[in-house]
Amino acid sequence: ESGVTLTIEAGVTVKFDSGTGLQIKGELLARGTSVSPIVFTSSQSSPAKGDWAAIDFFDQATDAVFDSNGDYASGSIIEYAQIRYGGGGGKSAAITATSAALSLNQLTVDYSDSSGIAVIGVSGGGTIPVTKITNSTINNNDAHGVYCDCYRLNGSITVSDNTITGNGSSGIDTGGGSSGGSHTFVFTNNVISSNGGVGISGQANGTQTITGNTVRDNGNHGIRTHGNGTYTIQSNTVTGNTGIGIYGSYTTHIIDDNTIVSNGGGIKIYYGGNYTITDNLIARNTAADGSAFTSAGAWSPTVSIEGNVITQNSCTGTPTCSTILTFQPSSGDPAFTVSGNNIFDNTATYEIDNNRSISLSNIDASNNWWGTNDQSTIQAKIYDWSDGDASIGIVDYSPYLPTATTTPPVSPPTGVAATPGPTTIAFTWDANPESDTAGYKVHYDTDAAGYPYATSVDVGNLTSYTLPSLNTGTTYYTAVSAYDSDGNESWYSSDTASTAQSTPTTMVFLIQPSGAS
Repeated sequence: ESGVTLTIEAGVTVKFDSGTGLQIKGELLARGTSVSPIVFTSSQSSPAKGDWAAIDFFDQATDAVFDSNGDYASGSIIEYAQIRYGGGGGKSAAITATSAALSLNQLTVDYSDSSGIAVIGVSGGGTIPVTKITNSTINNNDAHGVYCDCYRLNGSITVSDNTITGNGSSGIDTGGGSSGGSHTFVFTNNVISSNGGVGISGQANGTQTITGNTVRDNGNHGIRTHGNGTYTIQSNTVTGNTGIGIYGSYTTHIIDDNTIVSNGGGIKIYYGGNYTITDNLIARNTAADGSAFTSAGAWSPTVSIEGNVITQNSCTGTPTCSTILTFQPSSGDPAFTVSGNNIFDNTATYEIDNNRSISLSNIDASNNWWGTNDQSTIQAKIYDWSDGDASIGIVDYSPYLPTATTTPPVSPPTGVAATPGPTTIAFTWDANPESDTAGYKVHYDTDAAGYPYATSVDVGNLTSYTLPSLNTGTTYYTAVSAYDSDGNESWYSSDTASTAQSTPTTMVFLIQPSGAS
């Protein structure tokens, strides 16, 4: 009840019967330790998802308070605890907070029949302080890992330094809608992988900071944002997702210093907003058209694509397709800039396909390196007015760079070939185009999952290397990266698989002729 504090000591196990749970309208202090965690679990001898309901925090619960450094100071907290087999009885998650603010730290939340953790707003419920979810493992829950009903919530959530994997829907989901409420979302330094839906879905008004996350192998988009405010998407590794790597709509987006590799498309924008896309690696993404950049129903946003490496992407549409697909704005003449990038080695009919009308300003595509310094070859990579369609505008690509610029990130090596030998694998690869390339590393592992690789060898500024002393008959998964004179390292090349051969044995047979003495 309100004003009452429930304290659960370290090492305690709390078992719930079917349909039961824990309701908090006062203060909960459940603080285990790394050695003696608190366990909330099923009472069944063979537990299963949804065996019990949830730990429910109501509006009357004592909110968590954090000090000026962001550290927990007082209020409701669950720390060093395991929450397992909950989410039954129609509950939205194993832990729910309805118009309440919590500190959730060092948890394992798994095998929920719904989401792992849910923060729920009530329409007209006022402003709610920040809920922090930190240093936790949230996996194998049937719905989302972390869910926030943020469409109606005036509040803040911080999700940082967690592993969120194998959940049935999104890793982090803030609900739908782009109006109602005002929020501050901070999603940092999480590993969000192999979830059934979007890796991070941030949809609602306010400020979003999405930085330093690894978002990989999810069943939909990597990062999907939608709403009004300012969204900073920075220094994330977004790779191997079924959908688009980063998909943003409506608001001001700062998309900077991300690695966007091997997704179902690189970057996609929708509706309005302003998009600043800088210093990213956009590589090996595949889409029907606009494999590195495209739009869907974009209104009249300004777009600036500057200082990126755009390479090794593939489009599959017929009869033509492109790496960067521009759009016709619904009104006005918003600027569209593609400048200072390295754009090369993409599989596409055109590197830029211009869909803006001739009545609009030219696309500024100056100071890019296109993988060549031959003007006619560059012109052939661009579809615009000069290709005979008088209704579309001009892509102004002059001046162009004669060599790769060293301002963007280092590009991943290409042309990697592996030749297995007796207990060895010999590698060759193409030299990187950047003039400040200082060396390469060969990475290898026996795990087919690819990066991160268990072992790396710095081979210096060479374009060949032989891995010695390998186990015969073992398959090795390998890749090459490059680094520049400042120590900045590229993303990995495409993975190769090779099996070390056995060492041949030479046998000499001496047979004495019949009758020889």
